[in-house]
Amino acid sequence: MKPATIVIAGHGKMARALTALCQSQTGPTRLFFDFTEDMACLDYDGMVAVHFGSGKQLPALLDWCQRHNVPLIQGSTKLTLPAEVTVPVVDAPNLSLPIIKLFGILPVLQHAFGDMSVRVIESHQADKPGVSGTAIVMAKAFGVTESEIDPIRQPAIQTLLGVPSEHLKAHGYHWIEFNGAGVSITVSTKVNGRQAYAEGALVIADALIQHRHQLEARVYRVTDILGLMSL
Repeated sequence: MKPATIVIAGHGKMARALTALCQSQTGPTRLFFDFTEDMACLDYDGMVAVHFGSGKQLPALLDWCQRHNVPLIQGSTKLTLPAEVTVPVVDAPNLSLPIIKLFGILPVLQHAFGDMSVRVIESHQADKPGVSGTAIVMAKAFGVTESEIDPIRQPAIQTLLGVPSEHLKAHGYHWIEFNGAGVSITVSTKVNGRQAYAEGALVIADALIQHRHQLEARVYRVTDILGLMSL
């Protein structure tokens, strides 16, 4: 099966990372970028749209996807999707495949350590606004509110926490700390750069096309489609 054709909406760093990855691949992967509402293609079959951005393009992109029956991956954090859609839409606060797997076992950790206090800490590049969508997913699994998440944006502190200097402007580190009865357990994740997210987006896109006939027209959590991916 040939890879999915990728339509990218967005002009930020993640959109550029996905564009660069698509352009570096050999084979039949095609790339459409600079999405416009009136964009027309000869063949919409085998096509997946990926949204990275502030959300300004999202309504027009979703409308375009629904008109042309194109599945959508929504890869920006903290954006609200409509309750009803007419194509499969994947809401992906994180696209790194190992992190998605971790999302899938958070209920197991909650069951195992639910009697301990929980603290969620995250570190991202200084220009990232607010707390990360990944941290929010982690916090929600353990009943921690968004306001209780501890964000770190100071490069000096990030260096002390082990962030390599070359990744201070592009990283995503998270810590889930469990404490109780004199015992402390920490689950940590460290993603340097944006390559892992771009690679995950392509794997998810290919899975959407390969299993398109199995998917309903609704919004999926990214963990909902773990079983469709060849991981």
